[in-house]
Amino acid sequence: MLEDRPGKVAMGEETLTVYSKSGCVQCDATYRALRKFDLPYEVVDVERTPGVANELRDRGFASLPVVDAPGEPAWSGFHPGRIKKVATSRELAGRPDGAHRGARSAGGVDPPPTQAPESRNVL
Repeated sequence: MLEDRPGKVAMGEETLTVYSKSGCVQCDATYRALRKFDLPYEVVDVERTPGVANELRDRGFASLPVVDAPGEPAWSGFHPGRIKKVATSRELAGRPDGAHRGARSAGGVDPPPTQAPESRNVL
């Protein structure tokens, strides 16, 4: 199981896990978006962590990044809307009246980058 693999850092339950590898343009865009919304995340390099790529394939994923966000279904690829949804739901959960401050929802996330024909985001 992914949680049992050696070298996994014990993180808070609110930390997202981004499975990626070097040279992955969509992975880099995902990191930028997560930082923009101040979402804590850890990176698991599938090239350096034995067995993880196979486990992700077994879960039905074929491309990177794969993002595991607590309380949300995991997804693959760069999805700024999903990242914004996680940030918004966390912001709402942290407010006693459930009101949204609005500051984080203003403005967009970087558009997805154009990838070269030989994509580095394939598992």
